[in-house]
Amino acid sequence: MTKLLWLIPALPLAAAAIGAVTPRRSRALSSTLALVAMAAGFVLSCLALRDAPGPPRTRASTSPGSNPAGSTSNSASCSTRSPRSCS
Repeated sequence: MTKLLWLIPALPLAAAAIGAVTPRRSRALSSTLALVAMAAGFVLSCLALRDAPGPPRTRASTSPGSNPAGSTSNSASCSTRSPRSCS
């Protein structure tokens, strides 16, 4: 799918360029071409979004009571600090 990403902006731009050079009497053709190009770009965008990787996963701690990376618990240190530093 990544090989077709360039078509997302190229299709509407090509339709706009063709519509700019068509004579007035064939505006129906150019407007149909523009609508088809935008719809095709939308479909390609949806397919690219479907194939995109999800958000990165966070590491879960190995045991329920452990603190990851040696961090201290905020609730234990808040009892000795002023209330402003506990937020």
